[in-house]
Amino acid sequence: MKKLQCELCNSVDIVKIGENMYQCQHCGCKYTAEQARAMLSGAVEIVKGSAELERQLANAKTQAKLHDYQAALASYAQLQKEYAADYRVWWGELEARLSACEKDRTVPRTEEMRNMKETLRRVFALCKDEAALDGIKRTWLRFWEDAAKHLISGKYVLDEFQYWNDHMSRETADFYGSFSAGIKKAME
Repeated sequence: MKKLQCELCNSVDIVKIGENMYQCQHCGCKYTAEQARAMLSGAVEIVKGSAELERQLANAKTQAKLHDYQAALASYAQLQKEYAADYRVWWGELEARLSACEKDRTVPRTEEMRNMKETLRRVFALCKDEAALDGIKRTWLRFWEDAAKHLISGKYVLDEFQYWNDHMSRETADFYGSFSAGIKKAME
């Protein structure tokens, strides 16, 4: 008789955990009864389980918290290839980029900002959780409000801001309208 083998870790230690659910005891990956039947017949390829995604997300977040932004960005890039439909892999990358700017006390240049804006659009398109979206919006706005305050106080590198003003396109200038509002608010 053919045994079920986990598609994630190759373990054969898969047990029935409910009427129509199976779980790998080694890595935690879960399969429906239909997926298990397909695995036995070899008809369907099972994608990686949520346990692996959560582990990799936690690793990337830890790298960013340890200020190893290059490693974090590389981890998020790999996650984006495997889990492109999960908004968290895109938001994680964006958070790491924002944290790197805060740590270095710099403001992203126009091209990097354009990439960040596209990533943010993707996050908004993929995320269906209203509470998560509210948190994302607050983090994004807090970054730009803080950047405005620090630019005014001289804590951020002003050369970046001057470069930014000298080279932005009309589209980018429109996008930065909210940034200008943050500067005005910080001056009050």
